[in-house]
Amino acid sequence: MSDFKAHILCTDLAGPAFAGTDVVLDLRQAGFRVTMDSANWGAATLEPDYLIADLRGTAPIAPSTIDDLHLLVAKHPTVPLFLLQTFAQQRAGLSPMGLDIEATLITTDPGHEALLYALDRTITTTRIRAECITRELSLAKLGNEEPRETSAKTLDPVRVLLAGSPCPATLDLLQLFLRHDIEASAALTAPQAMRYLEIIDFDVLVLMPGQKNATFLSLQKLLRRHDRSTSMPIVTLVDETIDGADLIADKFLVHKADAVFPISPTKATNTDQLIDRINSLSRLARENDADKKYLRRALRTVRGDLMGLTTLEFFETHFLQSHQKASEPLCLAVFKLTAQNDTQKAHKSYSQAMVYAAMMGRETDIITRGSHDLLLMLMPKTTTQEAEKLRQQIIHVIQDLKFSRTDENGFANITVSSAVIHINPAAQPEEEIARAIRSMTVTFGRANATKPELVFET
Repeated sequence: MSDFKAHILCTDLAGPAFAGTDVVLDLRQAGFRVTMDSANWGAATLEPDYLIADLRGTAPIAPSTIDDLHLLVAKHPTVPLFLLQTFAQQRAGLSPMGLDIEATLITTDPGHEALLYALDRTITTTRIRAECITRELSLAKLGNEEPRETSAKTLDPVRVLLAGSPCPATLDLLQLFLRHDIEASAALTAPQAMRYLEIIDFDVLVLMPGQKNATFLSLQKLLRRHDRSTSMPIVTLVDETIDGADLIADKFLVHKADAVFPISPTKATNTDQLIDRINSLSRLARENDADKKYLRRALRTVRGDLMGLTTLEFFETHFLQSHQKASEPLCLAVFKLTAQNDTQKAHKSYSQAMVYAAMMGRETDIITRGSHDLLLMLMPKTTTQEAEKLRQQIIHVIQDLKFSRTDENGFANITVSSAVIHINPAAQPEEEIARAIRSMTVTFGRANATKPELVFET
């Protein structure tokens, strides 16, 4: 199985004078497999998951560059395309037309944080969608039908909150939204925007900060840290007449805006692209929300004896189903809990620790008890690097828990042994679980934890 987030075909259309390899290095460091291809669009032997075209060194964009870009898309018609441009190019209306672009990122950010965020967000959505399909198949094998349903919300009008400093373009935008059947509300200050977001479910937040860039950038940062709004699409409209507009656009992208558009303080511009982007973000957000609800609903039908955990039977079935996808990364984490006195009180502490561990899992993870003191976590479409990071987070949570006991010491002494392995598609699932158990090391606590026995039935 592959052990990278995704395969990216990255092309530098700016020519040899532009250091497009910087993008490649940042992507590889972030766990992506990258093919750099600026000469032969069909050179990649493995079909890419995403295309990245870097146009930041071309001003203006030559017709031959547009032809090359269309040729690239024609070679990979079903692969999402990410476009890197400067704010000046976007302001001048130099975006290639007639292309189905996943995202146009207008950025000069040297660390490419905006690109990495956009890719990770897209990959997360793809992973959730793929897990819905696999989980549906696993449930069907157990005779447990839980059909997926398209959210009725996808048929409702798009709801947008326009937040920012009032200017003549504000009225233009509200009228524009009305003409395109988009329900829009306006908030003139950041606190007012927060109050709106607390009581109304909006599909997209559109920020138009004007001269108050610091205020609305702080609002965006706050929303990205809040559980309820971390996945809300945010589109920022930057006043193109302000000094340093390029840097301002970069700041909003780096701090996780989904798109940035230049705008004149007197009249809204790039209206077609803006409406298309808002509708696209709204549709994807609603579909993703419906997928997450399905995963939670499906999990309840195979719930084990603890909250957040599935039955061992479903875990085994799903493991076998995921194991068949040899081209996708698949990881397994194991956690062994050991108390100083293996009593019924300790068993209750194990259960508490496992519930907290399950709360740390993502929607796509499958978690079960292999035995009273053994926790198994299957992580589909997850690289070893990502799985190890999640394992460390779970360990830190369990480590901070204090379990009561009846003796004079007051608290139970819990030892946690754990491991993460990347699944080998050539091996049987039961062999991989045994390998993970053999790989466990003591993370904290006493160092004499015994290794459990687990029978995996196929």
